[in-house]
Amino acid sequence: MDLNGSKTEKNILKAFEVTALRCMEYDIYALIAERQGYKDVAQLLSRFANNEKEHSKLWYKWLKSNKGNFPSLLECTKNALTQEKDEIEGMYEKFAIQAREEGFEIIAKMLENIENIEKIHYDRLKKLILKLEDNAKPNKDGTYNWTCSTCGAVLPQKEEPQFCPLCLKEEVFFYKKPNK
Repeated sequence: MDLNGSKTEKNILKAFEVTALRCMEYDIYALIAERQGYKDVAQLLSRFANNEKEHSKLWYKWLKSNKGNFPSLLECTKNALTQEKDEIEGMYEKFAIQAREEGFEIIAKMLENIENIEKIHYDRLKKLILKLEDNAKPNKDGTYNWTCSTCGAVLPQKEEPQFCPLCLKEEVFFYKKPNK
């Protein structure tokens, strides 16, 4: 059966939204409890957050695949890229303008800063899609032009580098830059 357009699909979407929000709220509540010295309460709230996260995953699989399975990583990444694009093409800018008009300068600046972070997410997701699609052909000598996702350094070698010798970061990924 196809969920698309059904009341069940709408209900599952609502369940996903509620459990995803609840997960985040429980995480915040756990942080507050820990800061106030209630480690046992923080552990319980963290467990609740994890339960809600698992519920969210369950609903997400049904919403995205219609069969209870996760979509491919490439599909997920392309979906994330579309969402990030929506955020950087006016959403945060409009929110910041409105906040500023209403006298909330600090919130306006926060929104602008978040938009800048979303632009970085967008750029990195585009690079990640290149890595996942992996359409690059090797150079004549059998090497690939591995590009650092952080600084853009291009390293011609056969295997993916473990770290970037230019920016010295290990927490990056490399994608094969297509030959021109």
